[in-house]
Amino acid sequence: MAVRYKLYYFDAQGRGELVRLILHAVGEEFEDIRVHQALWEQLKPSTPLHTLPVLEIDGKQLAQSSAIARYLAGVFDLGGRNNLEKALVDSAAELIDEILSDALKIIFEHDKRRKAKALKQFVTVTLPQKLARLEEFKLAHGKGYGYIFGNDLTYADLAAHNAFVSKASSTIVVAV
Repeated sequence: MAVRYKLYYFDAQGRGELVRLILHAVGEEFEDIRVHQALWEQLKPSTPLHTLPVLEIDGKQLAQSSAIARYLAGVFDLGGRNNLEKALVDSAAELIDEILSDALKIIFEHDKRRKAKALKQFVTVTLPQKLARLEEFKLAHGKGYGYIFGNDLTYADLAAHNAFVSKASSTIVVAV
């Protein structure tokens, strides 16, 4: 019998989008439950850590976006062939998550002065430094195929797509 996946996340990209991207990339069917504020208030007490996203796997709940992504990477062979490769892919994905976190802080900053200062720091210092580290990693481990690690798609590649196509780039556009 096929595994049944249900993803619970707000009606936004945010931290749940990487999970969606992984499931779509491997062609896995899943129920994408978009949680609105009223539903969240009802669901929150029944979630493992009172946070979203939550991935339900045949009725068992798994919380935290990074844990879910690593789990799915293991299930669908998107995380490396051995423990060292898995750790290397995880390290790249975590660097990308740092960039996403930096971008999200700017998106949700309400004070215009702090937002402008944070955006300037992000665009001129933080993003170039972290992208340089990611490029060094890719050069050391990407094998020239265009992937962050090895010669196949990993969840780190999908994390990069999530961060740079939907989050970091929109931070620059929205905040300017």
